[in-house]
Amino acid sequence: MSSETGVNALRRQLRANEQSLSHRYAARLAAIDQWRLAVVVLGIVAGFGAALSKLFEGTPGIVMAVLGGGFVLVFGSLVAVLDYRKLEISREAQHAHQLADQSLDLAEEREAALDAARQLDLKRRERLLAIEQMVEAIEAGLIRKEDSKATADALLRRAIAAIRKAVDYQAPDFFTVSIFQRLSDGNGGEKMCRIAAQWSDPEKAAAGGRDWALGQGYTGVAWNNARVNPAGDVIESDTSLDHCRAQYPVEHADPKREALYRSVAAIPILIGKDNTVWGVVTATSDRAGVFTREPTHVTVQNVDMIRDIARVSALLAGLPDPPDDSPRAAGRQKGGWLGRNK
Repeated sequence: MSSETGVNALRRQLRANEQSLSHRYAARLAAIDQWRLAVVVLGIVAGFGAALSKLFEGTPGIVMAVLGGGFVLVFGSLVAVLDYRKLEISREAQHAHQLADQSLDLAEEREAALDAARQLDLKRRERLLAIEQMVEAIEAGLIRKEDSKATADALLRRAIAAIRKAVDYQAPDFFTVSIFQRLSDGNGGEKMCRIAAQWSDPEKAAAGGRDWALGQGYTGVAWNNARVNPAGDVIESDTSLDHCRAQYPVEHADPKREALYRSVAAIPILIGKDNTVWGVVTATSDRAGVFTREPTHVTVQNVDMIRDIARVSALLAGLPDPPDDSPRAAGRQKGGWLGRNK
């Protein structure tokens, strides 16, 4: 709906009509008041005639009294009817504009709903584009016989612009997406090792991230959950809430650094019929409410976009693991602080 035919234009038109109606209403009242004045004068004359009937005896006096009283009754009734008509017109006009305002309020709500639907459709289109770009990166990795790290890095680099649009990324946000792969820690155990990441702040991204042990941080908890429940993802709308500190333990946690990860979605990457946990995709934002479990909330698509990344990333399982002397391994030893609660 254009600006000229939208709700605001209709509301302006309503206000103009209201002013016009007020003028017409004032003119109508003036006319009624004129009739009312004439009726009142006639009523007074009739009453005066009834009073003069006492000066005449017999039939003339009786006739004057009856006629005078009758005219007083008639003219008094007309005055009452005219006064009621004034109130009736006022109520009808007020009620009509109340209904018009209610209709415009409903129209505004409808416009807001349509706008939200348009925005959701745009995000859906970006989501489909991101999926297409990620699949193309996987296909290229398979053709070039690259390892999982190189392909995961290309996957995020190619699709990150569409991913950010699909999750309602805003310019001031510190937004991150990281892909972790379950690899050996070199001591007979396993860790979730970050093999690719796209962070909206290049300086912070250059500082490096951190690998995660089972049950540690959002990534480690998502890994632990998925071992017994394929749907055991981690979705937190606001990590500043009290339960998060105990639910997602982190060694040497720094509250200032954790504030960078205010809203989190950590989705396990599952492969095979037995839903083996191959890795985890973790996305964060320093703005609360970006990710939520509420199924009726429009931001649920933000989580769905991260799920799409996890589904496509499952194809990385068909590629060789990164070598131990890769930059990924060096970054793991570096243990940059920016990934500590991811």
